[in-house]
Amino acid sequence: MAKLYEPGLAIKDENSLALHRNENLFIEKEWFEYLTKEASLKANIRFYPDPNYITLREELAKLHNVDLENIYVGNGADGVLADVLGYLKNVYNEMTILDIGFPVYAILAERLKYSIKKINRTETDKIDVNELVVFDSPNSITGEVFSSKIFQTILNKKGSFLIWDNTYGEFADDKITSFFDNLIYVKSFSKYFGLAGLRLGYCIASKDLIKKLALYKDVYNVNSMVEVMALEVLKYRNKFEFYKNQMLNCKKRLEKILLNLGFILSQSKGNFVFIKHSKFSAKWLENKFFEKNILIRRFSNPLIENYVRIAIPPENKFNYFVDSLEQIISSKSDEMVKSYMK
Repeated sequence: MAKLYEPGLAIKDENSLALHRNENLFIEKEWFEYLTKEASLKANIRFYPDPNYITLREELAKLHNVDLENIYVGNGADGVLADVLGYLKNVYNEMTILDIGFPVYAILAERLKYSIKKINRTETDKIDVNELVVFDSPNSITGEVFSSKIFQTILNKKGSFLIWDNTYGEFADDKITSFFDNLIYVKSFSKYFGLAGLRLGYCIASKDLIKKLALYKDVYNVNSMVEVMALEVLKYRNKFEFYKNQMLNCKKRLEKILLNLGFILSQSKGNFVFIKHSKFSAKWLENKFFEKNILIRRFSNPLIENYVRIAIPPENKFNYFVDSLEQIISSKSDEMVKSYMK
């Protein structure tokens, strides 16, 4: 039976704080409503979109200081990944992924009939020649990053191909600096730009790779409203840098609080923390936060079953989250003291 992706509970209740899906909550809803209105006035949905998405690709090329021919757009980062992996199936039958990483890789592998080789982040020396490697850096679960040296080692392997899922790259200040015939960078509008519901992803690669990839795409894989909305958003890059810095400031404050409360933190470069506590189980924490209408993410992977991932709460919800966190930890400490006194 085919695997299904479990994105976490969909919550639209304004009284709940959804921190379980790494959605960017720092961008004001009102501002997006304004941009949506502007886009609706410019998108002529009576007509088909440009199947080559020239204008959008030109703007993305300017953003990354590359050429139009280096850009491919698609239906979310996972849609782009599906297109890339569909193309590469002509060459590879197996894909190497991390034992902790974006679950969609394994789902796409099953769908496209790839066999899977899993390694942990300390075993990159096990990558051999003629391997297709798919890594997310920053990691979508832990937020950890790989050094450029590791990527270079993979690219130098004869017959290798690297798909670098860089969906969270803006938070880590990653820059596209070079092209290789065996490298594709995958990007998204879901995290940094906060447009998870828009479903727009893209990849950056050599011109020859993009040209070949275009032969595998659906004719219209991005709709007109999405294209126009993305073009509106790209006009305000400075504003998104402001939101990113807001998030990073809140993250720094939250990390300090978590450490003081006895949590162990990964070196996350994403818009989230990945944490565990020696005294409290991940399931207990998830349930206690849920009682306070706060959703956090716990994973079934045995390697990280006692960790939780929490998106950084926005400034207007930050104190509420911290107060809830401290109350939860305090309540457990009180329970432990009472149990000891008995």
